[in-house]
Amino acid sequence: MRVASVIKGLKNSQKIFLAINGVAMYTTVGATDKLAYATQRSAVYVLLSEMALEKATGMSRTVRVYDHKMEQVAVEVSISKC
Repeated sequence: MRVASVIKGLKNSQKIFLAINGVAMYTTVGATDKLAYATQRSAVYVLLSEMALEKATGMSRTVRVYDHKMEQVAVEVSISKC
């Protein structure tokens, strides 16, 4: 059975280079669903969605999201397609 894509416009098997707050890793779009922290997941989804809309090969941005205590957290995210 087919798995729905995590981000519309990007394949789950698309390999990406991802840097979150200075920690870099190679992963796939589908594997970003398994990131440990919800704030980081949300920031990565925002940037991946923008990449899909603009058909960009890479983006870097500081995304501000709210954590479970409703405090604003800044997450630095950099993504590029491999």
